[in-house]
Amino acid sequence: MPDDYELPLPKSLTIDQVPGEQQQFTPLIHTPGMQVAHDRFRLRLLRQWLAHSGVAYVAALLLDEHRIGTVGDDATGDGTDLLLNDPAGAAAWTAYVAASRYHGRHITEQRLLEALADEMFMAAAVAVEAGMGNTLLRLVDDTGTTRVLRPIAAPPSRDDIEQAITERTTSGQWRIWTGHAWAALPAAPASDGR
Repeated sequence: MPDDYELPLPKSLTIDQVPGEQQQFTPLIHTPGMQVAHDRFRLRLLRQWLAHSGVAYVAALLLDEHRIGTVGDDATGDGTDLLLNDPAGAAAWTAYVAASRYHGRHITEQRLLEALADEMFMAAAVAVEAGMGNTLLRLVDDTGTTRVLRPIAAPPSRDDIEQAITERTTSGQWRIWTGHAWAALPAAPASDGR
């Protein structure tokens, strides 16, 4: 195939693009590696409850603050459900999913819904802890999912951090909220058994 050959993009991906420009992405702040086409979609929590295997929730899917659907996860492991109720919003959502990436690769609608839920819950946790003068530590796995979330007094000392991070793990990375972004913490040194 010649180097200058270009495959035509679906119309949904070219709406806001000038010919010759590359797709621009917006990173999700609380989901490492997740890039979306824009920041116009978000979830607004309507209800949450503790289920046997985690936190279940129902949220409104918003496009520019206009509700276009309902998202829910009953925490049974069956995934997140989406019910769209606005045809124009549904078309915009489909284009948004198609244009979003995780570490440069296409993602499923399911993964994107999970990432938007993570954004919603993490933003709320950050706001609550900041209001109490704290920051957060979290353990993020290789899929970008937060596995452990812990509050810690701000600004923390090295001893505070080491005490809060009790799990010594080889899978995942500990990160600390700096007030604007998540910064990776150095891996804990391996114990020599002494």
